[in-house]
Amino acid sequence: MKKFLLFAAAVLAFASCEKPAQDTPEPGTDPTEDVISINPKEKAFGNGGGSVDVKVTSSADWTLTSGNEYSWVTVSATAGKNGATVKFDVKANETEQEQKAVFTFTCGKATATFNITVAAGDAPDPAVEFDLSDASQKNLSFEATGGNAMVNFKTSLNKDAITLKKSDGADWVTAQLAQTTAPVLGIIIPANTNAERTATLTLSAEGANDIVINITQKGGGEPAPSDKINVVNFDGACLYSNWPNPAPLTDLSQFTAEMLMTAESFSKRLGPDSEINTLLGIEAKFLIRIIGKSDSEGDIEVVYDNNGECKLNSVATVNTNKWYHIATTFDNGKIALYVNGEKKGEKTLDNGITTMSLQTGEWTAESGWGSKRNFYLGFSCDNRRCLKGTMSEVRIWNKVLTESELKANGHFYSVDAASSGLIAYWKLNEGSGNVAKDATSNGNDLYGHTSITGNNGGGSNQNTEGIQWAEVDDIKVE
Repeated sequence: MKKFLLFAAAVLAFASCEKPAQDTPEPGTDPTEDVISINPKEKAFGNGGGSVDVKVTSSADWTLTSGNEYSWVTVSATAGKNGATVKFDVKANETEQEQKAVFTFTCGKATATFNITVAAGDAPDPAVEFDLSDASQKNLSFEATGGNAMVNFKTSLNKDAITLKKSDGADWVTAQLAQTTAPVLGIIIPANTNAERTATLTLSAEGANDIVINITQKGGGEPAPSDKINVVNFDGACLYSNWPNPAPLTDLSQFTAEMLMTAESFSKRLGPDSEINTLLGIEAKFLIRIIGKSDSEGDIEVVYDNNGECKLNSVATVNTNKWYHIATTFDNGKIALYVNGEKKGEKTLDNGITTMSLQTGEWTAESGWGSKRNFYLGFSCDNRRCLKGTMSEVRIWNKVLTESELKANGHFYSVDAASSGLIAYWKLNEGSGNVAKDATSNGNDLYGHTSITGNNGGGSNQNTEGIQWAEVDDIKVE
């Protein structure tokens, strides 16, 4: 699970805890071993403090401990189950030293470390002085990172004679009266991750005019933690690469292609021949796709070129609005299809092909069935064959993963980008922009097209640049 706890007629149609070693198991590791990972793994605050939600993914129940007592950090839970979220509330740092805290999540023998850093407290703004015998008003401005200020009073009154009132909705401002030789008002402003905000403090004393302090804090800063998981929606859209480093995906005698996917519908959305929902591959070469015909709706098939359409049909059927892990392996001309780690079909290609390349062509090259065509996610041929659904965690390996490797604990949801044999890894979790990063060192990032129109393979497709990001509450393969 993720979050912390979120792819006519034509001649032939093809579509188809700090990071310890055990945070993300390598394929093939013992699926019974203890595993725990957290997201995020660290958080740096400005001196105003703030809060952060940490999502825990574990193979069993976990506990949270710290080697020291941190009075300036409050946690919402010290034990829990897989998928739980722990909130860390961090107070403003009023000292002149940077504050650090280390917390350890433990699941059996596995651990994951969460680090908190709070910047040293800035020197307060030059003291603001008021004379209680005069009507006074003061405007204070703060950056999004927060800060503090000190207000001194010219008065013989004791602080207990002064009443402090906040405006409605000003709970984010910490304000407290203290007494030195005269009353002193301390103001602490936490970091602001949202829009600009304002507050008003009013100080009153009998026989004196009110003092009004208007506070404005800029918006921005680091985005607030989201409980949602970013994915890519492929309804009328696709992802493709310009292949700056094509060599790792060229002439492969073995490979495994895998992904997490869910579909809203497999039905004919745009007329005849639109029952194909493409997951991944190259038109007229190699595709993984789902069929939406009434007699085979939800059937997964692998399609390959043999001077005509040849297929490996799965014995499995997937349903709408459920997450699945789909994987296809290629081994010197033999293909196999897996659903949720279970083998659902295999076949030896009858076209004599023993190697394949998963990078080829360009977006604009679709000028005929014999031309070079690109590798896409969620698309093949035209907009009638886009996946009406979403995908996440798309990976390509230059080796055949076994059934036990595919079913290794946590493998569906995440792997180490430095894993041996992993040659392309698109997490699809950026959430914004027009780049889906390749997490491996090969650098074959994906780019997007949306609003795809056109209904043939002859080069008439039109589109708009961009990635169709979406958010989901959770991803769970059952």
